[in-house]
Amino acid sequence: CLPFAVVVQPSLAALAATGERHILIAANRPCTRDDVERTVMHEIEAHAIPRTRAAQARLAIFQIGTARGIDDQEGFALVLEERSNFLSPKRKRELAARHLAVEAMDGGARFHENVEALVKEHDLTVREAVLVAERAYRGGDGMTPGLGRERIYLEAFLRVGEHLAKKPTDEGILTSGQISIDAIPTIAPFVRRARATEPPPAAGLG
Repeated sequence: CLPFAVVVQPSLAALAATGERHILIAANRPCTRDDVERTVMHEIEAHAIPRTRAAQARLAIFQIGTARGIDDQEGFALVLEERSNFLSPKRKRELAARHLAVEAMDGGARFHENVEALVKEHDLTVREAVLVAERAYRGGDGMTPGLGRERIYLEAFLRVGEHLAKKPTDEGILTSGQISIDAIPTIAPFVRRARATEPPPAAGLG
């Protein structure tokens, strides 16, 4: 089983998030069955399993990760969502709203201005807009920009999807840790010389 503890986190902006040894789950968040199934697949297949493989790898670069590796891992997670038919119109709208929120934040919008724009210009409910803006402003105070991690999701989704369509065998390396598409040509010869990618562990939590 996977060496992760599942922890309920009341203040989590996302539905779930995967750390080094924990998978955090938001508390008291209304969601659909599709939301649950998509989130479980996203966190386990795209994050927990690659982290487990990285911890077992002989090459330290897998445990450390490469530049932009975390970005392309998020892009790969969306590729998996597309394969599993989880990229519904609702999900696409949510991802687009997050991107717009980060763009507005980077343009100088404050938290409340961003929420108002999402409601008035993009027809989100107030609750939806607040949740989207919370993700954008993580690490900030609502007046100054936050982390804005959502700026990379759509770009990485397109980059990873296009690459794997041309070179599907690279998926074994991409899913062996936080490895970027750009790093694969450098890493691939060493991986193939050392050993093949390990099969994924059973998708259970230990």
